[in-house]
Amino acid sequence: MNLNDSVKSGFDRPAAMAPEEFVGDGDPGTVSAVVSFLRRNNLSFEAKVIQHATQLVVRDGPNVASVNIYKSGKIVVQGSPSRLHDLLSEMKNALAGGVVPGAVLPFEIERFPDRIREKIPNCDAVIVRFIEEAIVCFKSNALLATAFMLGAASERAINLLIECYADAIADVGNRDKFRSRITTTLEAHSA
Repeated sequence: MNLNDSVKSGFDRPAAMAPEEFVGDGDPGTVSAVVSFLRRNNLSFEAKVIQHATQLVVRDGPNVASVNIYKSGKIVVQGSPSRLHDLLSEMKNALAGGVVPGAVLPFEIERFPDRIREKIPNCDAVIVRFIEEAIVCFKSNALLATAFMLGAASERAINLLIECYADAIADVGNRDKFRSRITTTLEAHSA
């Protein structure tokens, strides 16, 4: 079998996945939107059946909150006051405001710098600052400026990665050759 045969037979496309089923009577579209949000935010949850609804018990460290999703699509957030409760309440309000299910919610964007700091505690401060500026630009609908800020953050990250790679080369001669090739390549592309 050659490459063309595999393309013709559909191997180039991932298999279609069946929609995920959850227990309870909650509105399937709303349940799907909430679950998508919880997964994007790495929040663990457990689905339970309650009368006329699906309940998602959400955990984030010591904090626990419940999201009840009713047949009508109504969402009720329950639990003690906490960052988790506030986050789920913001999600509820964004979904009630007509945000497309599965889309990144507007308030989630503001959490990106904090999430980066949580996931990568030693992340370069300049990279995080560029991302914070990108968010300011995005909220001002300055999309080209947003793209430039994200590009600057990416460039900084790649340059730091290249430096770390170069520093890891034990042989001084090979390290110098690598740095010379990188410098030559960068100069050729910037001209």
